[in-house]
Amino acid sequence: LQIENEPNNVVSALVETPVLVATTNVEPLAPLVNPFSADHTVSFYEKLKIFIGVTFLVPIRLVLALPALFMMSILANLCTLFVKAKHIPTLSDSTPASAQDRLLIFKPWRRLVFITPIQYLIRYILFVLGFHNITVKGAPADPTIAPILVPNHISLIDPVYMAYECAPAFIAKKDIKSLPFVSRISDTFNCVYVDRVSAQSRAMAMATLKKRIALSKALWETERFKSPHLVIFPEGTTSNGQALLSFKLGAFTTGVPVQPVCIQYKWNNWDPSCHMGIYKSSDAIWTLRLLSQFTNKMEVEFLPVYFPNEAEKANPKLYAENVRKQMSDHLKI
Repeated sequence: LQIENEPNNVVSALVETPVLVATTNVEPLAPLVNPFSADHTVSFYEKLKIFIGVTFLVPIRLVLALPALFMMSILANLCTLFVKAKHIPTLSDSTPASAQDRLLIFKPWRRLVFITPIQYLIRYILFVLGFHNITVKGAPADPTIAPILVPNHISLIDPVYMAYECAPAFIAKKDIKSLPFVSRISDTFNCVYVDRVSAQSRAMAMATLKKRIALSKALWETERFKSPHLVIFPEGTTSNGQALLSFKLGAFTTGVPVQPVCIQYKWNNWDPSCHMGIYKSSDAIWTLRLLSQFTNKMEVEFLPVYFPNEAEKANPKLYAENVRKQMSDHLKI
């Protein structure tokens, strides 16, 4: 390239001007999704349903559901009668001890006589709430293979369905202990309670989770006893279902296989998701809207068990993100 005799400004242009290369393979960025957005519009049809619901449906559903809750509480108390909680030993000196380091172990006959009827009563309550047909694909894996189930979290109905499906132990917020009827049942299910605003409580719950996993493995190897599943909602809170929130690492620090569970709600006029973008002041309004629906549709799919590789076992963040991607791809969100 001959530039000796060119004017200075021409040489400068030749040297400094960047070359722009046109490309045709650049994919457009996906539109941003707000997982907490909400449409607060109430159509005339919805107002009519609320009027009918408050007048007829809500009283009828409460009358039908409350006796079932009362009966479930009685069964839960009978199930724990004369059952001594097994203390969970610490894994190491550095593992913090917790008041929740105890496990109620029920003989098969107790589960059949008391817990199985509780599960059927939960399904009855779901039916009363309008969930007449729940589409289910797949099934929970054997807890000795995948001890932890990790569903996405959209609604307060999610844990109710999971309780019906496999009577698991939940990692639940401590507020559950203050709910009438529910607290007794959750204690029977061996739930682990955590104060989400307390770092100490979260650390103790995490330690209890690891100890339960170790104890469940030992019980199966020595006594052929199958402990129930543990259910952890890795998002940590509910969303509108249009995206998956970043997963908390708790379920994935154990390094054991997990089974993803995808939950969806099909709706036309009312979004059943219950999250911080809807009804911020109280869950009561959401409950009223739920009870006012003529019917509710729910779809649940149990995905294949996810077995972590060595890299994922060593890196819980990688493990969590890979499971999240699998669920997101399956839900197409």
